[in-house]
Amino acid sequence: MSIDKVEEILKNGLPGRESYFKLKHFIIGKEPTHQGKMWKILAELKTRKEAVKGIDREIEEMKDNRKLMEIRVEKMDIQFKQAAQSTSDTQALDAKEIKIRKRQMDRQFDAIDEKLESLTHRRKNVEDEIEFFVKYFEMLHEHEELKDYDDVEAQTEYWNAKLAGELNLRTLLGAPVDMDIVNSALSLPDDAPIKKATLYIINEKTKAIQAEKIKQVPVRED
Repeated sequence: MSIDKVEEILKNGLPGRESYFKLKHFIIGKEPTHQGKMWKILAELKTRKEAVKGIDREIEEMKDNRKLMEIRVEKMDIQFKQAAQSTSDTQALDAKEIKIRKRQMDRQFDAIDEKLESLTHRRKNVEDEIEFFVKYFEMLHEHEELKDYDDVEAQTEYWNAKLAGELNLRTLLGAPVDMDIVNSALSLPDDAPIKKATLYIINEKTKAIQAEKIKQVPVRED
């Protein structure tokens, strides 16, 4: 298969970014609360904003390198003209060497242009993700104002929902309960529902164990 055919196929290929489906369901959607979703979007926007700045710096650096190469080519052209006008054998060899170097420079120009095209494409992909997150944030914000990240009520609601979801899923699947999850639930404020539920379960299990121990105590016969 020719490389041209491959290029033709790749034009219909995957974009260099995450799918909107993944962004919606697996990055934002996995957060258990409305505030958690907005906080997640803010974190993702911050990361992508920094990515755009990094790409822009790289693009500017590549453009400057290209301009410096153009200057070197101009100097080589002057050197070539001088060498070509001379009858010296050394100058003739210099002219041949300059031709080879110019071919090398042409390949470097091609590499830089391809890199610039790739960077521009990557920047566009990041911008597309940013646009998606901004629109999603605005949609969420219409239904509920963003609360401060350290808002106690919002944090309690978030961690209550997150830990409850993990505990319920493990219980449903019959998987062992992770003690870190239990300890985290017990570390929540006293009014958190999952903390109350966890304490209730612990108390009930403690009573059951104590009752079983009482049954196993031998009865004395006088």
